[in-house]
Amino acid sequence: MTFKVGIVGKKAISQYGHEHGVALTSTRFVSLAQPAKIRAAYIKNRDTLAITKIIFPHKDYFSEQDLIFAHSCQQLINRDDYKSRLYKLEQLSADLLKTLLAFCLDAKENVEQTAKQLYIHPNTVKYRINKLNNQLGFRLGLMPESFAIYQLAGVFRLVHGDLV
Repeated sequence: MTFKVGIVGKKAISQYGHEHGVALTSTRFVSLAQPAKIRAAYIKNRDTLAITKIIFPHKDYFSEQDLIFAHSCQQLINRDDYKSRLYKLEQLSADLLKTLLAFCLDAKENVEQTAKQLYIHPNTVKYRINKLNNQLGFRLGLMPESFAIYQLAGVFRLVHGDLV
């Protein structure tokens, strides 16, 4: 059985929670036809939702891929070399780091959404993304090069919290 909640449904759930002072969160899984898959989805959600909320603090609903990404970030923290890898982000200026986190983790690489979240002009976001591209040595959003930066952004939030 499949239940589909569209954008309107997600907004309605979020609005209901805000109106009643309750924090509601939903997670979307696909292909849950067998009881074993339902149980696995429940366990994945139970074990990973808390860290997923830290990485994506501006979201009320998550996908299974969000949980998988959060789990990969947690696994990176468990490695001995994560601090040396995280050092690259920690050396960025506060403005560039805030822009990177918002652009990659919150705004789905959307300049206008990033600007709105950071209360800055979209041209400022474009300027900062260009600076980040120069410092990183590749265009942000270009895969597979960007995956490590996205993952480090998730690790940064797990370790340091949200800067916005």
